[in-house]
Order: sequence, then structure tokens, then C-alpha cells
Amino acid sequence: MIKADSFSFVLDLSIYFPEVIESHHLASAYDYMLKVLMEDTDKLEIFLSEKLKFIQGVQKSNTLIILSTVNLSAINYRASTQVETL
Repeated sequence: MIKADSFSFVLDLSIYFPEVIESHHLASAYDYMLKVLMEDTDKLEIFLSEKLKFIQGVQKSNTLIILSTVNLSAINYRASTQVETL
């Protein structure tokens, strides 16, 4: 959880940490969600334990690992543009 005065704080993270590829301000138990891109879990552990947790305002973190992704908007778009042929 990041307790920061403004969203610009999170935007600044992407300047100092190129691993951060997205940041989202949330209405949840956590204030922000950061999407980071790592080579492997060892690099993720280093980012969390040696970088993120030392940033002023970071009180706790929760990590989710994406195993796979399905782009539903692309599937819905293709389905809506297909024309049935006889």
C-alpha cells in the first residue's frame, strides 16, 4: 500500500523504475496497483525487497503473477465483424 499525497508520486516511479509499465489508482484496500515487467521471479524479488519497499510511503505490498492473458476485446471485435456466409 502506498500512502502518497498525489498520483504524480506513482507516475514518478516509472521514471526511476523502468520495470513499472503501468500504474493504477484504486478504490480498494490498496491505493495503487503497479504493473511491472520482470525477466523472472528472482528479478521480481529484488525489485520488491531492494527497491519498492524502501520508497517513502510504501507501507505494504501484495504480489500477483499473471500466468496467461486472453484479450477479450479482440475476440469480441472479431465476433462482431464476422459475416456469416452461405
